[in-house]
Parts: sequence; structure tokens; C-alpha cells
Amino acid sequence: MTSLLQIQEVLQKKQQYLTQFEEATQQMLFCPIEQLEDLVSERQRLIEKMDDLEKNLDALCRENADQVLLSLILTGKGDAGEIPERLQPIYEEAIKIRTVASRLRQSDRQASLRLKTEQKRVLKKIKEMNQGANAKAARFYSNAGTAESRSRLGNA
Repeated sequence: MTSLLQIQEVLQKKQQYLTQFEEATQQMLFCPIEQLEDLVSERQRLIEKMDDLEKNLDALCRENADQVLLSLILTGKGDAGEIPERLQPIYEEAIKIRTVASRLRQSDRQASLRLKTEQKRVLKKIKEMNQGANAKAARFYSNAGTAESRSRLGNA
């Protein structure tokens, strides 16, 4: 049988990763554009770690005699008044995780908006560069370069 202490430890680790994810998301809101890619990669790494923890947590809960109650607690459907004393630490850890996840929703939306804004800005800059005099000259030189490489006999 799985000890409740093991489940509590996994939940604490999940909260730690979720907090790091939240911090990376907050940094995305104000960091220089050059750092965005690294922060997105960091968030992806943390998601993978949390997914592994979630699989571990599911296995631990299935092995526990309180499987049904644990499932209710972890999904936020358990009523605090009906939780036995021995499961209170699990309930408290689950609340901490939901609190971080709740805060994260808003900042995640803002980070997504920032990424979209930066993407539009870069695309606009690319379009501007492709429409200027330098772009026309570059197209002229690239066409002229292909003409020079042909032989007089054609493209044999």
C-alpha cells in the first residue's frame, strides 16, 4: 500500500514545478525578445516533468486504499468537511496547486498575447524589408546571377 507521505511529496514537487512555470511565464511578459525562446523551452521542460509526476501520482493513488477519496481531493471535488484527518495534508497540498494554477491562467494568457504580438511585429518587419529599394536590388542581383551561370548552349 502506498503511503500518504509519498503522495504528499509528489504533490509538493508538482507545486514546485508549477511555481517555476509561473515564474518563467511572468518573465515572458517583460523580458527582451531574445529571451522568449529560452523561456518557452524552460516551460516545455517543466511541463514534461509535471506530466511525469502526474503519471507517478496516478499510480500511487491507484495503489492506495483511499483511492476514491484521493481522486476527489486531487480533482477539487472533495468537500473539506468530509475529508478524513489523515488526508488533510493531501487536501492542503492540492489546494496550493490549484491556487498556483488559478494565478497562472491569467499570466499564461498575457504571455500568449505577448508571443503573438512579437510574431506580428517580426512579420511586419520582414514585409517592410522585402518591399524596400534594397529588396528590389537584391532580386535584381539574384536574377542577374542566374543569367551569368548559364552557358551559351542553354541549360544542358
